[in-house]
Amino acid sequence: MPSFTSFSAADVGRQEVTRILSDYVALDRARFWRRLLVVRFGLLAMSAALIAHVVPGLSAYGRWMPALLSLTPPAWAWIAEIRLARRLARRLNACGSVGTYTVVMETGTFADPG
Repeated sequence: MPSFTSFSAADVGRQEVTRILSDYVALDRARFWRRLLVVRFGLLAMSAALIAHVVPGLSAYGRWMPALLSLTPPAWAWIAEIRLARRLARRLNACGSVGTYTVVMETGTFADPG
């Protein structure tokens, strides 16, 4: 379910609102890149693991290292996303009046435009 966080912009200064919004945009971009990297490098890691099992004569190091190295960029993006999420949470907690709301949407409530 989608959720959103709100805070009273009147309670904080203009600079703090700018920092919160820039942290949110940075977190959103990090999530986008993490999802992209997980799909692309996950496929690369799976293909490397498949090729390692098909090609005879490879050592254990030669079999698993390419797959593990392929998983490094998504792991790095995940760590960056966690760091940005914590920074945003710290800024929001410093604001004081922060609320997180969950949106419940019913299916079939929109009319068909056709």
